[in-house]
Order: sequence, then structure tokens, then C-alpha cells
Amino acid sequence: MKPTISFLLHTFKWVNRDIFDNSLPPIEFKIGNAASYSGKFFHPTTQIGFLRTTPNINPYIVISRRYDIPATQIEDIVIHELIHYYIYLSGIKDSSPHGKRFLEIMRQINRDHGRHISVSTRINPQTQATDTRTRKKYICISHLETGDLGITICGKTSVLRLHQAISRIPSVKKTEWHISINPWFNRFPMVRSCKIYKISHENYEKYLLDPNRRDTSRLQFQPPDSISKYKDV
Repeated sequence: MKPTISFLLHTFKWVNRDIFDNSLPPIEFKIGNAASYSGKFFHPTTQIGFLRTTPNINPYIVISRRYDIPATQIEDIVIHELIHYYIYLSGIKDSSPHGKRFLEIMRQINRDHGRHISVSTRINPQTQATDTRTRKKYICISHLETGDLGITICGKTSVLRLHQAISRIPSVKKTEWHISINPWFNRFPMVRSCKIYKISHENYEKYLLDPNRRDTSRLQFQPPDSISKYKDV
């Protein structure tokens, strides 16, 4: 299933009652579409990019609906984030976001309540494969000086601007662009700013260079051509 606000609020109600002894004040839940994580707890000092959130915001939890996963797994994700909320409210000092105290609480809940909460809420490849939406994506492959490959995925209106930004990065030797509707690329975020993610040579060759693929094509253009001059080859 995919989470809804009503399901998240219902889960919070019974988890707060059965696991946290009704010690948690109500918290706002939001539905997100993150590709890289399934849940995240935000509070006044949460790091967001290079900035920190303003100190007068209320804590809230974002749960991604990008993937179709079992209800019990969504519940475990909510409980994971509520542990962060509990630690935040209690003023408990921990060595890291998933430090000793977090692990102690997580393991006790798993033991006492038969849950399967894990330290990471990042999405595994099996779950990523459940996102089968077909959507046209503009894909930039960056060939790095180290020999590694980077991938940036964006919408049509961001292609030229990101091409120029990525081309100015000293560690990028060259770039190439592709268009694809292959759902495999849904595991990477769609970006508007200059962000490069890692892609293996194996996946690059399998999903972008295979001449037998019919869901991907090469995009050829010379800046500063307008977007209307881009063509598939």
C-alpha cells in the first residue's frame, strides 16, 4: 500500500498508546515523494541542504509515498521516526542520530512488541523496483576524472541550465544526455539544482547504451540551442 494521512494518524494513535504510553503530543504528518528515504523527522535544528530550519517551526514527520510497500513496513517507518521524536522531546543526548540511546529504544520496541524497525529508512533495491511509473526523464551522465560516472535527472525546462552548471564542474570531463521512460530511473530524484548521484558502469551500459532498448534514446544538442532544437538520435 501507499501511506495516507489518515493511516499515519491512526498509526500514531495506537503507537503512542501501546508503545510510548501516550507521552507524545500530536505531531503533523506530511506525505512526500522522496526517492532516497521512506521517512524523516524534522525539527527546528534539522539540516536542510546548506541551511537549517528556522527555530520557531513545529516538529513534523514526512513519509514518502513513492513506493508500494506493506502496511506493517509503513508502521515500522512511523515508529522509527517517533523514536526520533521521543528522543527530541525528552532532551536525551545521543552520540549520533542513530546512536546508542536510539538503538536501545529501537531494540526494546522490536523485542517487546514484535516489530522489525531498522536503523536505516533508506529504500532498498527491491522496494525501488515497485515504482513502475513511466515518465519522460532527461538524464545527464557525467564522466568524472576519477573514472566514475554520475547521473543527474531533471525535467525538460531544466536541461540547458543544468548542462551549463554541470559542465563548469572541474572534476567533470564530459557530459552526455539521454531521454528515457524506463521506470528503473525512478530511483533517482528529479532535481532542479546541480546535484550528481552515482551510477555504476554496469547500469549505465545496461540501461542507457544497450542498442536493443526501446525506452531510451540519446539526446544530442549544442548549447546554447533552445530546447525546441533538441532531437532524439
